[in-house]
Formats: sequence, C-alpha cells, structure tokens
Amino acid sequence: MKLFTRWTMLGLLAAGGALLLGTAGLASATDFEVTVTNLTRGQQFTPILVASHKAGVRLFELGSPATPQLKTLAEEGNVAPLTALLLGNPDVLDVVNSGGLLNPRQSVTQRVSTRGSFDNVSVAAMLVCGPLIV
Repeated sequence: MKLFTRWTMLGLLAAGGALLLGTAGLASATDFEVTVTNLTRGQQFTPILVASHKAGVRLFELGSPATPQLKTLAEEGNVAPLTALLLGNPDVLDVVNSGGLLNPRQSVTQRVSTRGSFDNVSVAAMLVCGPLIV
C-alpha cells in the first residue's frame, strides 16, 4: 500500500521554525498520527489543524492571496472556516484539530484517516501574539 510516500507540509503559519513536527507512526492501515511540539520559549499556538487529502490540494498558492478561510486562521486563530472549506472538498478525506492552545514545550498528537490516494497531509496553525509566557 502506498501510504504517505509524499508529504505535503503546506504551511505552519508561524515564524522561524517554532515547532517540531513529527510522525508518531501508523496507528492502523487507515490512520496516521501527527505530533506537533511547540519549541518556542513563550508563545502559544492556536489549535493545530491537520488534514489528509489527495495530491493537488493546497492550503495556499505562493504569490496568490490567501483564501478568506486561511486568512481567518492566520489573523484570528479560528480553524472553523478552513475546516469547513476543506471538508467540503471531495479531494479531502479527514480534517482534525487539537481543540485548544498548544503551550511552549508541550506536544499534541492527532490522528487523521487515510486511504488510497488520500496520501498527503497538511498542517496549519497560528502563533499567538501576546505577552511572553513563562
């Protein structure tokens, strides 16, 4: 089975390598676990959105304006509009989000369903601007 032979990382909307993204491994023949670790010293991440989809699905195109849904995530940290947009796309199989803020030095693991040609994963989140968290 050709599962995740291509990995699409279409943007962690964050500055400067602030997190570590890794795979925790296959949970079953149809699930894939994605672990995100916040490596910042004092910034939180909004809920982490993870989607499994076919090749060709893009959260954004370089040089083109962001969709209103991606703009909402990037500016407000709200994953709901982008989740709805992705779930309405027949080339997207599964969309999950962590549901809460990800604090510095913490990790979150999420499981997305995969099958057949739905062998790409995209991840998106926003760094929360605000006072330094210690």
